[in-house]
Parts: sequence; structure tokens; C-alpha cells
Amino acid sequence: MLQSLPAVVGADGTFSKVRGALAHAMNPHASQGRMQAMVDAMTLSDLIPDCLRDGDCSAERLRACEAARRPHVTLLQRLADQQVFYWNTGNPGVAFLRDRVFRTLNRNARLRYQVLSTTAGLQMTEPFTLLDRVIAAGFLPDFRAGHRPAIPQNGGS
Repeated sequence: MLQSLPAVVGADGTFSKVRGALAHAMNPHASQGRMQAMVDAMTLSDLIPDCLRDGDCSAERLRACEAARRPHVTLLQRLADQQVFYWNTGNPGVAFLRDRVFRTLNRNARLRYQVLSTTAGLQMTEPFTLLDRVIAAGFLPDFRAGHRPAIPQNGGS
């Protein structure tokens, strides 16, 4: 199949196959490289038949896929960067807060669900509001700690 895909010629004259159109380099702490590659493949699988039918597999045509995927990939990268910062910190104050958050997440189903569902791609927004961050750090109680929201039916968007 890959050999039969049309070439894409970029505005700068570069030449590539469709298979490289959405390659997202991911921070390994996101644990998302393989998952995002699969989502990219699914996104392209919706577009490629139309491109082939219309005879237009130009870079411009593929930009719509990139534009659609970029916000979620950027969110996951940002979350991974935050994880690296907190996990690898040498700052005792930051480490203290990190450990408090881990303890809170262990007992708070709502916050734990928000983190896991975002990482799994079920939500396309930041997992924590400012208030959630204060609660996760253990500075305020969470009266909804046992509540887990329903899984969005449309992938979170």
C-alpha cells in the first residue's frame, strides 16, 4: 500500500510520501508515540480516499489533517513536559508538592480519571483547572472526589 501512495511535493519543492505527513515526535514521558501514530493513521485513512479520487494529494490538502491533530498533540506534549519537570525535580519544594499530588490522585477518583482520560485521548482539554490543581496539592477538600464523569461519546470534542 505505501508504495502505491502518491508523492507529496511541498511548497519548497521537497518530496515525500504521505506516510510522513503527520509524524509527531513525542516526548517519551507522554507514552503517546505509538498511540498518536495510530490516530494519525486513522485521520489519514479518512482523507486519502478523497485525495485519490480527486487526484489531489498535495501538501496543502494534507495540512487540514495536521491542523486538526496539532492541538491535541501539543496538549499531550505539554503534559509530558510538565511530568518531566515534576518527576525529575531537584527542588525540595516542588518535590513536596509532587508527592502531595500523587497521594491525592491515589484517593481521588475524579482527578485521577481526568488525568487518565486526557492521556488516553478521551478529552482534548487540560485535565486540571486552577482549582483542581489546588485540590490535587491537598490544600482544599474535593467534595466530588468520588465522582467520575461519563466518558464523552464523541472523543471529547
